[in-house]
Amino acid sequence: MKKILCYHYETYFPEVKAQDIFTCLHYDRHVLKWNNQVIENIYKTNEDEITEGSTYISRMKIDKKEIEVEALIIKMEIPNKFAVETKTKEGRSMTEYYLEEDSEGTNFKVIVSLIPTNLFYYSLTVTMKWSFKFIYNDLFDHFREYVYHYIDEIDTLDRSSLS
Repeated sequence: MKKILCYHYETYFPEVKAQDIFTCLHYDRHVLKWNNQVIENIYKTNEDEITEGSTYISRMKIDKKEIEVEALIIKMEIPNKFAVETKTKEGRSMTEYYLEEDSEGTNFKVIVSLIPTNLFYYSLTVTMKWSFKFIYNDLFDHFREYVYHYIDEIDTLDRSSLS
């Protein structure tokens, strides 16, 4: 089956380093605060040892349904690229994160796609992909707010350590 682009999000974080955004995106101590879909991630190792090819179990809540999926990290170039793939009966879902830092801040991009398992899920995804934005826009707007909150905390801690 053909890969279907389901969702795209892009925003710019002025004066924020890619590493700080990646920290909020990668570590559960942050993810569980901004991502209301993730209940927990269960790792075979600790988060600092995760690399490309690592797998983990992600327990998620979508609407009122709780699901558990095995996630595979298919790309990890800290802090610029991070991609995760999960497999369900509907197909292979990929979420890709790209961070491009310049002298004034960092561009953040998310791409969500699906390779359906069969024609039924292909047709359903093509028909319903417009609805993905309602779920993901809120999620990544919340992520954006969380990053700014995290940066404010870091700045406050840095200033207090100087006094």
